Amino acid sequence: AVLAEAHALLLLHDTAKAVVVLDASLDHLPQLSEQLLAQLTLAGALPRAMALRAAVARRTGDDERYRRWSAAVGQLYTRAEAGVRDEAAELIVVRPAAGAGGAARP
Repeated sequence: AVLAEAHALLLLHDTAKAVVVLDASLDHLPQLSEQLLAQLTLAGALPRAMALRAAVARRTGDDERYRRWSAAVGQLYTRAEAGVRDEAAELIVVRPAAGAGGAARP
């Protein structure tokens, strides 16, 4: 639900609210880890939520959060099968920040 809500907010150009929604979940992962991993559909959306947060951070110039969440996605996929690693690479592609030679995309 978090990922879908954040995507919808970004489509509505409400980046600030999307950040609040993503951060509310991602910043509390240590407290949610057991509950989250028990629900496979939620756990499966986690890397995409992290990647979306990294993309939004990059687009808004929040380098610290960009590095944090793109590194987290990379770590999750380090030992995955080749096809899955390729998907992860697409999730964490480094795009130029807005104003740095092109518009960044989430």
